[in-house]
Amino acid sequence: MSGLNGQQAVRRPGGIEYGTWAAASELAALYALDDAERRLLVHVAMALLEAQAEGHVCLHVGTLAGSTRWSEAEAQPPREGYRFPDAQRLDALLSGLKLRYPEDPAPLRYDPPRLYTRRMWGLEQELARRMVARHRQPLELADAEAARAVLARLFPATAAEGVEGQRIAVAHALRHPLAVLTGGPGTGKTTTATRLLAALVALSPRTLTIALAAPTGKAAQRLTESVAAQKRWLREQGVDAAWLEPIPDHATTVHRLLGVRGGGDGFVHGTDKPLDLDVLVVDEVSMMDLPLMTALFRALAGPTRVVLLGDPDQLPAVGVGGLLAELVGEAEEACAEDDARWIAEVGGHPVQAQVRVHAPWHAALRHSHRFAPGSDIGRMAKALQDDDLDTAKSLLALAQAEPRDLVWRPDWDEALLLETGAPHWHRLLQARSPEEAFRVLAAFRVLTPLRQGPLGVEQLNRRIEQYLNLGAGSAAGSWYRGRPIMVTRNHYGVGLFNGDVGLVWEENGQNMALFEAGPGMPYRSFPIHRLPEVETVFAMTVHKTQGSEFDEVLLLLPPEAERLLSRELVFTGITRARQRCTVLATQDVWDAAVARRVVREGGLRKALLAALQQA
Repeated sequence: MSGLNGQQAVRRPGGIEYGTWAAASELAALYALDDAERRLLVHVAMALLEAQAEGHVCLHVGTLAGSTRWSEAEAQPPREGYRFPDAQRLDALLSGLKLRYPEDPAPLRYDPPRLYTRRMWGLEQELARRMVARHRQPLELADAEAARAVLARLFPATAAEGVEGQRIAVAHALRHPLAVLTGGPGTGKTTTATRLLAALVALSPRTLTIALAAPTGKAAQRLTESVAAQKRWLREQGVDAAWLEPIPDHATTVHRLLGVRGGGDGFVHGTDKPLDLDVLVVDEVSMMDLPLMTALFRALAGPTRVVLLGDPDQLPAVGVGGLLAELVGEAEEACAEDDARWIAEVGGHPVQAQVRVHAPWHAALRHSHRFAPGSDIGRMAKALQDDDLDTAKSLLALAQAEPRDLVWRPDWDEALLLETGAPHWHRLLQARSPEEAFRVLAAFRVLTPLRQGPLGVEQLNRRIEQYLNLGAGSAAGSWYRGRPIMVTRNHYGVGLFNGDVGLVWEENGQNMALFEAGPGMPYRSFPIHRLPEVETVFAMTVHKTQGSEFDEVLLLLPPEAERLLSRELVFTGITRARQRCTVLATQDVWDAAVARRVVREGGLRKALLAALQQA
């Protein structure tokens, strides 16, 4: 059988999707190779495309050397798979690639030891260049005395423990057009960002244009609430209202900020039509993938300051890339001497344990205000952050023997799940007003890593509805009063986006869908027939809860989710709970989950360092 361009076809391995094999074959056919080389490149390209489907920006070629892929001993007949050659042969092949038609653009880019598709290479390089250009944007710095006086007003001497770190982070960010502020739950990232904005307003000789954004509707809502609460607190402390007025009352999604073109084809704002902003704050950056982050920086121009907030210990984006982890890196570079002097003078404190300031743009908050000092949830979160798995195991055992705010149930059944959730669900369905219903909805959620299967969200939500005598086939039907729903597909026409959470409610005898619009604002109301695709959310995937908080969480870690389990998933799930988290998992599943780290392959940090070193 002849293949593309008359060359011998490469057999598709068992277990590989047809589309992946076809695309890899098309890529390999563009290069001048003999049959043996072409066969090898097809398999390398398949591994690259699979890696991108799993969220990696590129493929670390060293992971292929001597490995066998796509084998399956249990298949009938058994699949032997494909064995890759050693690293030397792989490097020789990829280093010597020559296009059959040199005038065509190369579809692959080899930057040893990483292999990219042309698009991902281009996006990563562009983002690195634009970030470093933003970092080097000249600033008009206020004098140290004025800055010190402003920070003294924003951070009173009577402030709670841990606030010194936030003050240092603000002092550091005042010097940098690109500031990355990280920290775990409750460390005060949005509190710090709000005070940074107030300081920038106070120190600016003109009125600033500021925007707040987040990757999802729910994360934008949480950012809105946090900033509003901090502005109220600052007013109560007597902070000048003029310092707070330019800070927006509402955050938006990154997609709304950029303006999606009709049909979802690209964004309104870009290099030809940049955003007119002085300051942009983006929360939950761990959820942003490479294409979206590149589009955002492409839309920035002039002296716009950018403040990126996030938690690198949470799950990475559903799309391609682990950008926040690459931005902050693992190595803690020393704070620059001039930054350290400025921080000591303006911030009133030397850099200390409550905040780690890294060169050139990163500050990491360390003190959590969300959990009480004795909170087992807080202690577990810190153990997972610090790679202290022995302490994590001890805390898990304590959560079984002496459960407090963290509860572990290694042996459980469906009855336990239903009994735990039933009081919350009944209160939701019996709520007398939308305000009460939304409060109850925020009080409890079942979390799972899976979408499908007996313990996936689809079947769990159906089972919960059956338990409550609701849903399809019941007297109330699918659109029953109090049904919690989440948008699963963007609908730009009505302004609803993937991740927006709402409730079905009766208005004037008609079932409508209500969505929160922000503190002090009326609910956005939509007829059912105008909704985009939605799903019931008594239970949610852990991924979908990023940017959310609940009073109580029931976290399922089923054995069949082994491929999806990781320390980042456990950390994210547990820290969604403010007051109580019950973990349902066997000891073996827990141990396997917390031992596995999600590491997204990418070269952004390398590209950033290279761009920084250029004159």
